[in-house]
Amino acid sequence: MAECSTPSTLSGLDRDSVHRYSPLVEIRDETAPQKWFEGYLADVDVAKKMITVAFQDDVWGPKTVPMSQARLVPSLTSKALSSAYEYMPREGDTVEVRSPATGHAPVSWWSGEIVSIRADEFFYVKNSELHEPIIVERANLRRPMGCPDDGSDSGRSLSPTSLSDLSSETVKVPKVLGDWIMSDDGQGCLNQVAIKSGLLKITPRADQKTGPSVTLIGSQRDIHRAKLLLDVHVKHQKEIQGFHEKRQAMLDALSSRREKLESQESASFNIDSDLVGVMIGKNGAHINRVIKDYGVEVNVADKGTARDPKSRRVVIYGPSVEAVNKARAELEYLTERYPIPQDCIGWVIGRRFATLHEIADSANLNYARLDESTGSPCLVLSGRRQDLDDAKLLLDSHLQYHDVFEDMAKESRELGDEFYRLGDGPGPRRGKGKGKGKGGGGGGKGRSRGSGSFDSVNSAGAGRPNRLARRKGSGAQRSSGSDGKKWVQVKKDGAPKAGALSAS
Repeated sequence: MAECSTPSTLSGLDRDSVHRYSPLVEIRDETAPQKWFEGYLADVDVAKKMITVAFQDDVWGPKTVPMSQARLVPSLTSKALSSAYEYMPREGDTVEVRSPATGHAPVSWWSGEIVSIRADEFFYVKNSELHEPIIVERANLRRPMGCPDDGSDSGRSLSPTSLSDLSSETVKVPKVLGDWIMSDDGQGCLNQVAIKSGLLKITPRADQKTGPSVTLIGSQRDIHRAKLLLDVHVKHQKEIQGFHEKRQAMLDALSSRREKLESQESASFNIDSDLVGVMIGKNGAHINRVIKDYGVEVNVADKGTARDPKSRRVVIYGPSVEAVNKARAELEYLTERYPIPQDCIGWVIGRRFATLHEIADSANLNYARLDESTGSPCLVLSGRRQDLDDAKLLLDSHLQYHDVFEDMAKESRELGDEFYRLGDGPGPRRGKGKGKGKGGGGGGKGRSRGSGSFDSVNSAGAGRPNRLARRKGSGAQRSSGSDGKKWVQVKKDGAPKAGALSAS
């Protein structure tokens, strides 16, 4: 009988995967030549006609034996093989009996003869090496396997696929899949390839020098089918592994970034979508200056990520609370409504919007406009928080002078009326000279100045017309009235447009 060699390790093989995915085989051993010992097919050397077998729980170390001293377990070589519970031997039949594993030997099978049967479940089996028959349960019996020297009845025995008819081929695997083929997922996938193609065994290896590979063992037809399936899996797994590598790189970058940001101070706010461009500035000039000046990082969320679809979320990260707050003060643009009394519209707006434009420019507002759509007139102011505070301060101060200048205008009108009352007759006063008077209504012939109507002037530019202007419906009167009139936006970076005021 050929001797068995016992290597200490399985080179390039994972012991757990051998036990999980390898087919069962049985080998002869010189310690008990009448028995077949059960193990797992770990490797096959087709050229040398040798196989390597590993054993459950490593009760024996891996053994390398000639193929002639090994056979495949019948459950893996015949789909038509009946289960143990369907097998019912009769008295006088030759059977194989299973001996359980011990602390010194793996599971083994030996031949015996049925002497008698009790209750269809318990069988008395004798063997030439036994002094008397032993009782064996039906679950531990099977039909005898056909082998060259067992002498069993060929009509009743089962002949397994011969190991000597097997072929072997090694297929290289891309290096990127080296870890995958040795993982549980990879070996499970390879096991499915073996099952679908009919391979006896498929063995992955991860060699540091030659790279990862897969060894296919079976018939030539089975190997061809396995290679076709393997090509499909390799193609898709390369794409999957590439995705996982990119994903892991992104996760690592996110983790690093998260740690960096969590160690910094931060502040966040929402900004109206229409004001994002003002906050960023032309070609990013404004936001880049803030980032450089205060050493902060500014993240502006994409559209549609905030709860309010009309706003955008802005988060500022910086080395200190002071730096973050200063950056926020320069980037946070707001819109506020400033209510004004109905009779103060002309005073706040000014002639041709001059007053409102001056206030917006002085406070560095983004824009200021009058809104009368709600029935309660107000100014809509847009700018940074400090700019809005400055604008409201200017407006408060300006409104405090409304009554004073209203009284001044009233007094000017009264004086004008008095001059008119002291004139000659209801018409304009005429001079006595020959020339025409220089007054607006002077008609005298002398050189003296005519006493034309007194034109009162509101020096504050409040749009207060004189008496004749009111009668004639002058443009000044239109600028002071509010009924049915529309006021356009006045921006800080441009003068009000001509003809901005239009009657509805």
